Amino acid sequence: MNGAQYTLTRVINGDEVAEGIATFKSKAEPNVMIYEESGARQSGLQFCRTNIYKFYPGRIKIYMVGEDSPMHDLVFTFNDGKHHANHVHKCGKDVYDRRFEILNNSEFKVHYKVTEPARQYTVSTPYKSYC
Repeated sequence: MNGAQYTLTRVINGDEVAEGIATFKSKAEPNVMIYEESGARQSGLQFCRTNIYKFYPGRIKIYMVGEDSPMHDLVFTFNDGKHHANHVHKCGKDVYDRRFEILNNSEFKVHYKVTEPARQYTVSTPYKSYC
C-alpha cells in the first residue's frame, strides 16, 4: 500500500459530489502510514485531510494528526467476499457512524452516517487505485 494513490468520488446526501486523490505513505514506524487526501466539491469548495493509519492483524486504527486516541478503531470481519468493519465515533454532540469495506487489492469504500444536533447526512466514498 506504500505510495498507493487512489481516486475518490465522494457523494454527500446522494447528490453533491466531490472528487479528489488519496495517497498512503509509509512512516519510519512499522505498520504505520500517513493518509492524505485532497480535492474539490462540485461547488468549488476545496478539501484536504491528513490522518495516521496504524495496521494490526484484522484491524486498522485511524488517528487525527497529533492525537493519541484513535478516531476510528476498525475490526474487520470477512463475508460476501469482502472485508468489513464498522465503528461509531463521537465528537462533542456529533456522531460519525463509519462502515469500511475492502473490495479487493485496488478498491475500497467508506460510508458515513453523520448525526449532528441540527442535521443528518450521509457520505459515501469509493476509492480506486490507479498505480
